[in-house]
Amino acid sequence: MTGNVLEDQKVGFHWAYGRSDHLGGTISVGAFASPEHVVHQDIVYAKGNPIQVSEAVVVSEAGRTVVIKDGAYTVF
Repeated sequence: MTGNVLEDQKVGFHWAYGRSDHLGGTISVGAFASPEHVVHQDIVYAKGNPIQVSEAVVVSEAGRTVVIKDGAYTVF
């Protein structure tokens, strides 16, 4: 890991929460209770870290799609 989040998030698992409109997403400043609460945070875990996703599901109008099951991608 280099210490640069944009590079490090490619090394292993990462997740992010908060504002996304600056990255092309739909969550903007208006979605927060006040300007003091506006945040975008990336959490990066190095490859080999014991963190494992047991399940990740995308839910849409078309239904549910499991994309990760027991730590492995199911869609690739």
